[in-house]
Amino acid sequence: MRVDRSIGGVNRTVVITILLLVVLTFLCAGAAWAQNAAPTAPAVSPASSSTPYTLNPTPSHVSAPPAPIQDNGAAWLARIDSAERVAHSYAVLRQTITTSGGSERTFTIRSWSAENGDVQLMAYTEPRRVEGDKILQLEGGDEFWYYMKRRDVTRHFAGHNRKQSAMGSDFSYEDLAQGDLTEDYSADVMGFEEIDGVRCVKLMATPTPSGPSYDHLILWADVDDHLSRQIEYYDEEHHLKTLYLRDIQVIEGRKTAMMWEMVNHREGSRTVFETLEVTYAEEPDESLFTKAALSRRTP
Repeated sequence: MRVDRSIGGVNRTVVITILLLVVLTFLCAGAAWAQNAAPTAPAVSPASSSTPYTLNPTPSHVSAPPAPIQDNGAAWLARIDSAERVAHSYAVLRQTITTSGGSERTFTIRSWSAENGDVQLMAYTEPRRVEGDKILQLEGGDEFWYYMKRRDVTRHFAGHNRKQSAMGSDFSYEDLAQGDLTEDYSADVMGFEEIDGVRCVKLMATPTPSGPSYDHLILWADVDDHLSRQIEYYDEEHHLKTLYLRDIQVIEGRKTAMMWEMVNHREGSRTVFETLEVTYAEEPDESLFTKAALSRRTP
């Protein structure tokens, strides 16, 4: 008996041939689709052939990131205050006054401060003719009393009287006041400069209505430790004085300017304060900072 090799009445060879044709058709269609989907680089004209093609150009409406905001003067004054104001201190100072003619006078002073510098007492110990003379500062430098032991006389300095010279030096009474920079001045940043090889911020500081009597100051402070390095004092027309702060040392963990030199450009004189010893460890007795204590012997 003959065996029928057809499938459903259709010869097997015919079926296989049809299936092969279907597969080939799909393969050809897929290749054509892939070719049409490939990206085409834009044509480059000869006139623009030197310009590279950018796949992802920055949209024209996207602006550059904003420049960093520069610190304002008030922020720098706050940093300087934080670096320079101390809760309390005791120091021994040598003061040398050099006149325009070159003659010198030297004094030794003991100094106490408390309440973040708002109160201060300076007691002269040498030479003998001024031993026992004292300068008392209260209210952050708004009030001063000078006691002269030989005459047992006390003088009061307030307001514009604070502009007077302290003990014949180139420092006025208000120059001696530690005060609070953020309360006594407003400031603008003028730029950045080097002072004695140290990068400093340069500020123009203008006194507030209750501040010192100067028209303005120009102050340079270290951008790293925020200590003042140089201060120029001006009235409305003249550069009056320049204060140089030098010999920076670390005392009990705090950076301290051990020498202050005030140069008086109008008088041609100068005054130097040198710190012989200083400590921030112990708070002075509050009874030191009273008018009644001026005539008493200091401890």
